[in-house]
Amino acid sequence: MTWQLPGRSEATPAGARHLVTQTCRLWSIPPHVTQDLTLIVSELATNAFLHAPNDRVTVGMIQTRDDVWVFCADQGPRRPIKTKPAHADDEHGRGLLIVDTLASRYTVTPCGRGTAVAACLTLPASTTPPVRTPQGTVAAAPCEDSCDATHSHI
Repeated sequence: MTWQLPGRSEATPAGARHLVTQTCRLWSIPPHVTQDLTLIVSELATNAFLHAPNDRVTVGMIQTRDDVWVFCADQGPRRPIKTKPAHADDEHGRGLLIVDTLASRYTVTPCGRGTAVAACLTLPASTTPPVRTPQGTVAAAPCEDSCDATHSHI
């Protein structure tokens, strides 16, 4: 599942949270995984809005038998993305640290002029297999331009 959201709107993180929550319900994702995915997509969409405001942000989800992924791709400008410790009085700077803490693994990938960040959570063994669409099960986060992986946190 992928969605195009406005890149210059303060409503984009809330829209991303809503879409991920609804998709998790449709896919019968357990509530604790849904909560983590929702927080992760909120952080990623907020980062895209704050650091790469452009016409749109692509948000999406992928479910496999064992995992569920959420991703957010912006249109740039591309900047280095690093986790760094935030001081207690910092108002910003914890988004990727939250992703790092909650996700089983995540990737940061250049995507055209921008960046795609994808985070994976492992599903509990009792979770049902992925929902199949007429197009089949999506295997990778789509990107309009060529993507070259440069960073992976596993």
